[in-house]
Amino acid sequence: MNWEDLILKKMSLELVDYLIQEIEDAPSLFEELFPLLFSDNEKMAWRTGWILCHMQKKTPFLLEPKLAELIEYLPQTRFHGVRRSILFVIFNSNYKDFSVDFINQCFEWMLSPKQDVAIQMYSMYCLEKVCVVYPDFKPELIASLETIDPQDYSKGLNSVRNKILKKLIEK
Repeated sequence: MNWEDLILKKMSLELVDYLIQEIEDAPSLFEELFPLLFSDNEKMAWRTGWILCHMQKKTPFLLEPKLAELIEYLPQTRFHGVRRSILFVIFNSNYKDFSVDFINQCFEWMLSPKQDVAIQMYSMYCLEKVCVVYPDFKPELIASLETIDPQDYSKGLNSVRNKILKKLIEK
């Protein structure tokens, strides 16, 4: 399959659904697609990440073996769209083997007003998930969320922050 032509020229949700179906029918195609996430071409990498997000919803079993690799790559990518996609995949996965480096990176991104809102949000969600696996992080996440100045963040991000805080405090 000529992934580059498909991904760079005519990307649509319909095409993504078609590609996922093709991968389900021939899982070896996933091994051709996955490396494109690491492309130096931002458009290629971002669109591949978008496909992986949809795969996480429809065929998570294909991504599970790649989660550790995605987490390792996460701080290395300079593309925000790729970072957002990887965080989405991790948050929506069953992954539980979070490293201290990953946790610290999520805290850093969550607290940085210069970071894209989606990356901040998925970092919050990932940290909430970390607290389920490692309850010792719960007080630190609560304290961090409580110290965020709402004026530094969007209404949407503040809404996510408030929902996560409420869940953490109620548990």
